[in-house]
Amino acid sequence: MIEKLIALRGIGLLHNAVPQRAVTLKPITAIYAENGRGKSTLASVLRAFSCGDATAINARTTIGGQNGPTVHLRLNGRNYQFRDGQWTASYDKILVFDSEFVDKNVCSGSRIEPAHRENLLEFALGETGVRHKRTIDKIIEKIRHIQNTLRELTAEIARHSGPYQVSEFVQLQPEPDIESRLKELKQRLADAKRVDDFLHRPVPRQLQMPEFDIETVSTILGKSLESVDNDVEEIVKVHIARRLGGHGEQWLREGLAYLRHGDECPFCGQGLHGITLVEAYKVYFNAAYEALKRQIEVALQEVQKTFSHENWSAISEIFQLNELAGRMWSDRFDCNFAKMVDINALRRTWDALRDNAIELLRQKLAAPLRQLHAQELVADVKTKYLEMRKQVDAYNEAIIRVVRDIEALQSSLKVENMDRLENDIECLEAAQRRLLPEVSRVCQRYQRFENAKRLLERCKDELREQLHDYTEQLLATYRDTINNLLDRFGANFSIVEIGVRHTGGRARTEYRLRVLGETIPVVSPGGRSDVPSLVTTLSEGDKRTLALAFFLARVTLEQSMEDCIIVIDDPVSSLDMGRRRATRDALLKVATRCSQLIVLSHDALFLRDALEKIADDGIWTCLQLTRRGDYSVLEGCDIHRICRDDYYRSYELLLNYLTSGPNGNEAEVARTIRIYLEHNLRNRYPVELEGAKNLGKMIERIRNDLSRFGQLAARLDDLVQLNDFCSPFHHGTDDRPPDPTDSELRPMVRLALEIGRGER
Repeated sequence: MIEKLIALRGIGLLHNAVPQRAVTLKPITAIYAENGRGKSTLASVLRAFSCGDATAINARTTIGGQNGPTVHLRLNGRNYQFRDGQWTASYDKILVFDSEFVDKNVCSGSRIEPAHRENLLEFALGETGVRHKRTIDKIIEKIRHIQNTLRELTAEIARHSGPYQVSEFVQLQPEPDIESRLKELKQRLADAKRVDDFLHRPVPRQLQMPEFDIETVSTILGKSLESVDNDVEEIVKVHIARRLGGHGEQWLREGLAYLRHGDECPFCGQGLHGITLVEAYKVYFNAAYEALKRQIEVALQEVQKTFSHENWSAISEIFQLNELAGRMWSDRFDCNFAKMVDINALRRTWDALRDNAIELLRQKLAAPLRQLHAQELVADVKTKYLEMRKQVDAYNEAIIRVVRDIEALQSSLKVENMDRLENDIECLEAAQRRLLPEVSRVCQRYQRFENAKRLLERCKDELREQLHDYTEQLLATYRDTINNLLDRFGANFSIVEIGVRHTGGRARTEYRLRVLGETIPVVSPGGRSDVPSLVTTLSEGDKRTLALAFFLARVTLEQSMEDCIIVIDDPVSSLDMGRRRATRDALLKVATRCSQLIVLSHDALFLRDALEKIADDGIWTCLQLTRRGDYSVLEGCDIHRICRDDYYRSYELLLNYLTSGPNGNEAEVARTIRIYLEHNLRNRYPVELEGAKNLGKMIERIRNDLSRFGQLAARLDDLVQLNDFCSPFHHGTDDRPPDPTDSELRPMVRLALEIGRGER
């Protein structure tokens, strides 16, 4: 408990509230003061002390005062001070009920903000609940700090994370073959952007080399006819050699055809029958010969056709097309086929094959029956042909591979999705950036903070669930306790629903009132001003009653109150007599649970009634804030004396004057004579003097009916004398006479007391 107030300076009206020796406080301390003398300031000082709030003290610095804000008190044997703008220490087991409590926890004038319900919940939870809630709030604050850091890291990572969300980006794992895959995707995207170009490019074609059956030619060159007699053959060949030359056999064969219709020479018309040479011709050029000749001719024609100009032109055209295609596709594929064939060398081989084959066949055709022994030449032709075929086949295989790639590309381009490709590229590039050392470090920090946040949120949720269970149970009891207090206070309203609501991570009370059978919300729906709510339904006194019920319910339900100091400022403000008694009894009950109860009030009767209920006089004291100059001082007082009525005080003042003599208050004593007599006569003759407003009216009534006033009628002249003496001192300052001397005043006081006591 607070044992002593040693110094209280420079704070509002408390400019030097403890001017001399320290003021002693007791377990129950009542502090009386008229309104405007600093009660609320003192309550605010104690609240600021409870939380170490320097701002609240500095904000109340005495205006124009000579003293800086200073507080010095002793609590539980330890000194606590406020000096140099700050507290040396605080004591958090002080609970203060005052207007600030109402404004902070219930309503501020006509407004109820979310903060009111948050503060009320925190207050209602008590030390255990608040400790629990503050643990949650600390976790929430840590989470908020982590979120701020995460926001900074998120902004930094976001510069690298596209197209991923930051939370996805930090989880990316190293991608296999990322470089090659990225290169492939970029190529596909580049291809997709040139789809029209690729679809309209020429496609290389295979060279269609004609088939050349060299074996058939070789066979034909070696053929002869066994049906032709050797002598006949000799005769014909000798004749051809002697007479006809190289084309003689052809000439003879054609000429023999003219003898088919007779035996006359087609030149001279002579008969040819029986001529040995002509008969030899007929044998030599028989059907088999013709067939052989035909074979040779056909073979020659095939060679000429195979190696024709048209065929070569087609090959050359395809080759030129392929060269163009190769140049155009070289940006995409390896078109090495263009270098695999030398078209000029191929043409030379082509021509050589053709010329050699034709020459051999022509020689054979000139002498069909003569076997040509040209094995070396035939072998050379065959070798050249096979080499040419091999070269062209390799060329065509390369063409096939390229065409396959081209067709695959063109097919894929027709169904390629550029948006997906771009996204895939962005994803791979992001994965690539994720591996950068500077990015990796930031991501690791992000993950550490994210994991810490996740753990804190799990812990917060668990604690919040525990607090929720505790709060639900507490608030149910809290509601019953509040309603019990409201009933004892004689309030015409009660709480029907009370719970907790979480909004934006903050918990707040949610309650409703039952007023005259109707359920009224604390805050009107949607903030409407045309429907009833707490602020429009309850009077100011009711609001303070509700706030006091909240406060006392917390104090009543708190498990550990033995070290707490309870401060109540004006608990009976705007309350009727029934509520005064209920409040008094509730406070005295609180006093039995806490280490110290300090009650500040402007109602001396309330304080007196409360103190009279305390059996042990040693545990209470009463202090008073009284005016001294422009400020207030805190000193001891006699609450019973303060509570005496005007009659008692006026009698005491007159009696003290007679016994102690003048002390500068002679004019006040002169005025008090009339006041004393008016109270005295009203009490002695309540019926006879009913309605008489002052001593002059009473004298008139006595004079008009002396028989009704007994012995008092004999003192009529004395009453007139006293009234004449006192009346001038009740006038304004301009008409008021100088203060009476002691010799003038003392007889008047003695005379008034004699009449009042009924003496003589």
